[in-house]
Amino acid sequence: MKKILDWFKNWDKAKSALAIGLALVVLGGFLASLIQTDFFSTEIYTMSIETTPTLETSTSKAYQRYLDSGKLPALNVADVYKPKDASAENPVPLILVAPGIQRTKETQASFCIELVRRGFGVICIDPFGQGESSPSYESQSATNEGYGLFYWMDHLFSEEGKAEFDWGDRDLIGATGHSAGGNGAQKLAEREGKLAGDTKTKSRLNSVYITGYIRGWNWTNADCNIGISYSENDEGAFQNDTAVKKNQILDKQASGATLSDSEKKWLEIGNADMRYAPEAIDIVNYQLKRAGLDLIDEVELGKDYGNPYEGNYAVINNESCLHAMQPYDNETLTNLVRFFGYAFDNYDASNLQGGIKDTSHSWLWKEIGSGMALAGGFTFMLALFCLLLRTRLFSSLKKELPARTGDQKIKGRVIFWISFAASAVIACLLYMVCVGLSVEWFPDAKSGTQTWFFPQRFTNAVMLWAVANGLIGIAIFFLTWALEFIIDYVRAKKSGDTALVRSAYLSKLEPMKLSGSDFWKTPLMALILIASFFGLNALSFLIFHVDMRFFFVSARVMLTWKSILAGLMYIPLFLIFYVSNSLRVNCSMRPSNWPEWLSRVIAFLGNTLGLVAIVVIEYLPFIRMGTIGYTDTAAPQWLFVNMLFSIIPLMAALPLFNRFFFNKSGRAWIGPIVICVIFIMMTTSGTTIYYMIG
Repeated sequence: MKKILDWFKNWDKAKSALAIGLALVVLGGFLASLIQTDFFSTEIYTMSIETTPTLETSTSKAYQRYLDSGKLPALNVADVYKPKDASAENPVPLILVAPGIQRTKETQASFCIELVRRGFGVICIDPFGQGESSPSYESQSATNEGYGLFYWMDHLFSEEGKAEFDWGDRDLIGATGHSAGGNGAQKLAEREGKLAGDTKTKSRLNSVYITGYIRGWNWTNADCNIGISYSENDEGAFQNDTAVKKNQILDKQASGATLSDSEKKWLEIGNADMRYAPEAIDIVNYQLKRAGLDLIDEVELGKDYGNPYEGNYAVINNESCLHAMQPYDNETLTNLVRFFGYAFDNYDASNLQGGIKDTSHSWLWKEIGSGMALAGGFTFMLALFCLLLRTRLFSSLKKELPARTGDQKIKGRVIFWISFAASAVIACLLYMVCVGLSVEWFPDAKSGTQTWFFPQRFTNAVMLWAVANGLIGIAIFFLTWALEFIIDYVRAKKSGDTALVRSAYLSKLEPMKLSGSDFWKTPLMALILIASFFGLNALSFLIFHVDMRFFFVSARVMLTWKSILAGLMYIPLFLIFYVSNSLRVNCSMRPSNWPEWLSRVIAFLGNTLGLVAIVVIEYLPFIRMGTIGYTDTAAPQWLFVNMLFSIIPLMAALPLFNRFFFNKSGRAWIGPIVICVIFIMMTTSGTTIYYMIG
């Protein structure tokens, strides 16, 4: 007891940071839970259903894979949002929600929160191969099973599902999804319409609302209300029918042919302008034809076409945001809740849903809360590291901080800044090269085929980039070290001061030394810190049903054995890059004439400029001409650029973490080990994985 009292008595910055970190996790989790549950008026729980392919409902290849597995079922997992006043006596509309590729059910929390606030029940799925759901037997899951939406619809109408969801109104079932999840929702609408036509019954799906996806559809069977939100700034619009038609006109113009007035007008239309988009016009006309109304040749944005009570209602919206940001765009969310409110006749006499205006949104506070928890998790871990260094077991890991290197002379500055610029250029150019190589070297993951060999399509490209960039970084570090040493050694030889030069340059490598018990204490310390971070995350989820995340950066709590296995596969290769960064940050970016803040800023810039340049290359042409810079569809490149929205924040934080661990321990190893494992587990648990079932 005395030791405990003494611990609190001797309060200091590290203990304060530990307490602040814990408080941020608790308060952030509470705030996020408060918003997510609409002030505890919503029950949120996770459930799963087993799915099995059949000859009648699946492709022949998927069914054969199912037989080859020994008939193991696939598993689809969802978060269920149930309004607490919903019951068998007071059923509420049910809306199925599907995120896009690289995303999990937690990334659609904005949709779920805004819908459930207005009295809807929500079932938000992890698509097959993403999050907690198992991989699928289908290689084209969105197309052939709606990412899992098909199975959830069937489950709702099974005897078991009717009992579990007796609080859901079977006449008012909707579906929505973003990006590839929107494609899955469209496929559900077509599938349900065909089933209704074949059985001469009413479609089980009342309404579908799709965001961030519009191309490649064939509306022939859908028998439900249809809404579309497609941003006028969507990067993927270069693949849409408008862009294809414009390219054909440009080819005609390049051949010397004279363009008609209508063709000239087409060249002025934006690729994502839904007023003239053939896909949008086709949707509206499909519904108008079903309603027996006159067809159109131009869409009036936001106009309600058709009749929601007859299932032929259509509306097209054209917001202004980037593709990846659409789930976080308030205009999109306003249009989403308005669509379902109108389709399900959910408005009261004051034109409110659940007493809430369509333009009122609270989801951002949930992001702020979970972001506080994420910051708290890292703060807690760093404080714990400082405190553990004081213990008898780990005190030997704390070394004297090596002296800063001498002032950078002209020679040193030239060599440093040339290597700095070269590293940034190489990082920029290598990324798309590695994207292309990942398609060639990992064909199974690229095509969505089940495999045990590096099964994450998007992670594979980043891994190749990290390995190549890391090896080049290590080579540049030692080459510049050797070059500077040789130049100074030759000069010192004339004056006889070679011993001093040798000592100075060897001191630059001091942070790399490990000796004696450090070999096992370093990984043990790393293991404790990693466990503390994810343990705190798990505790937050257990109490609040909220994990630590902020927009694209997330630490998912449900680490399945397959995501852990994937992490173990990828971590050793990624570690090359993380160690390379630590060496450069802590061994070559500490000249004595740089203040600490400047050293950290330069380290921050050195690790992000190359990736930021990719984003500039992508969006500068988009701003000027309306077409993104990377348009190769084999990968496709633009989706890999979108992935940088979650990678760049991590890369910006990496050198800062590496410097913190170095400043506290005097060594360059503990930082990259801890942060590599945490960051890669965050990455592998949140993106698509194509492991085999079983």
